[in-house]
Amino acid sequence: MPTFRYASERDVDVLIVEELIASRSLVEAVLTAAFDQIDMSKISNWDVKHSTSRLLSRREIDIRLIASTTEGKRVCILIENKLDESEQPGQAESYRAESAELAANHSFDFVKSCLVCPESYSEKSFTFARKFDFLFSYEALKSHLQKRIDEDLALDEELVGRLAHRISLLDQAIEKRRRGYTQIVLPKKATFNSKYIALLNSLAPLCLPGNQMRRSDGTPAESVSMLFDAQSTFREVPVRFRPRRFAHEFGRGQEHRANYVAVTFSKWGRFLRQFRSEFEEDLAGTPYKLSARVTSSRPNPGLVLFEATKLIDYDVSFEQQQDDIVSGILKAENLRHWILQNLGILSKWDAIVSRQDA
Repeated sequence: MPTFRYASERDVDVLIVEELIASRSLVEAVLTAAFDQIDMSKISNWDVKHSTSRLLSRREIDIRLIASTTEGKRVCILIENKLDESEQPGQAESYRAESAELAANHSFDFVKSCLVCPESYSEKSFTFARKFDFLFSYEALKSHLQKRIDEDLALDEELVGRLAHRISLLDQAIEKRRRGYTQIVLPKKATFNSKYIALLNSLAPLCLPGNQMRRSDGTPAESVSMLFDAQSTFREVPVRFRPRRFAHEFGRGQEHRANYVAVTFSKWGRFLRQFRSEFEEDLAGTPYKLSARVTSSRPNPGLVLFEATKLIDYDVSFEQQQDDIVSGILKAENLRHWILQNLGILSKWDAIVSRQDA
């Protein structure tokens, strides 16, 4: 459900700035698109500036991404964002000239100019687009945000909602949706969530549905996860180790994706390798396993405690999969019960982690 009458270039400017400020993974994606010779694991810090003056003219740079490495190298990306506005005379050339000047005066070791725009814009304005050092399309940005929703199981319901909203905004920009836009809802998808919630209320009423689950518009995020309201479901769990996410992951009905019910404990993932034996000893005799994906962009991921479930495909009718959905909901209820009955174990894990952070 779009909340913008239309997506403006300024809207996308702000989206890009905020995502670059907050998301190391997007910073790495942009730098990877620009440079082959930079080791992304060595990016130590970065800064983002919006609408800054240029060295050689009175025009402004839309967005500057400035990064540093642990080896002391300085990196700069000059970003021009174009939704559908026509190019200004000499605009692309001024970006290239600014890049050359910043490299020549040794302000940065690596400098490139970038055009961020819909693919349709770069195709229509091919001569203009090719004057920049590289392109980063709205479609690539949208795909990056969607991948975070699909694969980052540490995201809580609020962050999933924020990312889904931004994906919707980019959709509007890509399709040039304007006033009068009406969302098309597929009836099959519109009823899937309501049927899931009805079944949940019958089988496991203490597993409380989250806001994302209550939506009925068939958004991409919902095709992957059924997000419970973790804060309310586990309100009896002390805040310091209360799960930040509780979900029934569908994985789009594909074996290689996540297909399980899971809770995620914030920032515990980096300790899994060190304390796996202690944690798994406490899980002996249960169906539960642990996972965590520690990467350079996510050095402090959540610790995921999960039990595998049957494949569920959001594009297949609810009734055809109801037995498997029932099985997954019952496993979610069992996981909720285990959490509440084993606060002592979770408190012990919290103490272990807290000692390492001290």
